[in-house]
Amino acid sequence: GGWIDSGPTVRADLMGGINAGIKIANAIAELQSTGGTVDARGLVGAQTLATRVTISVPLRLIFGHATFTCSPTVAFDITSGSVTIEGCGAESKLLLDSVNNRLIVCDTGAAINNVTVKDIQLAGINTVFDATQYNGNGVTLVRVVNARIENCLFADLNFGAVLLDCTNTTTTGNVMNTITNLGIWDEQTAAPTTQGYHNISNNTIKNLALSAGGIWFRGLT
Repeated sequence: GGWIDSGPTVRADLMGGINAGIKIANAIAELQSTGGTVDARGLVGAQTLATRVTISVPLRLIFGHATFTCSPTVAFDITSGSVTIEGCGAESKLLLDSVNNRLIVCDTGAAINNVTVKDIQLAGINTVFDATQYNGNGVTLVRVVNARIENCLFADLNFGAVLLDCTNTTTTGNVMNTITNLGIWDEQTAAPTTQGYHNISNNTIKNLALSAGGIWFRGLT
């Protein structure tokens, strides 16, 4: 769930722009408010994402065999519901180029429904842990109702792999390797006040640098 399966498709590689980030942003801008699909599989090999990409419409964003080196403090900023970001496995890679940046974030201050991240690698440079920053991580979702993180590879991240403050979460089939602090942080404090489900299953978490633990969970209190 989490993505629409109808509507127009726009190929990012056919858009104008000096780097992949601009091409993807221009492809999203081609869609109406009802959203659609941005197919970025034509962007292959080494790619650059130098400015934040805001996902402001319902969207399915598909990556192919490419490594996107991401320099913004937030690479993909989700401000709409019904969004899926997906790749074709570990060959689809989003790479942080700064220890305190974040790759995928949804934190608008209001509830958003249905966000999925699946089948993609999210990696960092993991140099020095900064305890003052909730940064250097792969996915941060706040106030999302129905959040799903599935079959992703997280590696070499400064703070954590997955940070969730949501209701109705599924984190399954992921591998988290060489994470400085937390593999999965899953709580429900900023989310809607109805207690939801939190499904954490079949994940592999290894090579944590600190003793905070592989999984940290806190439900509604």
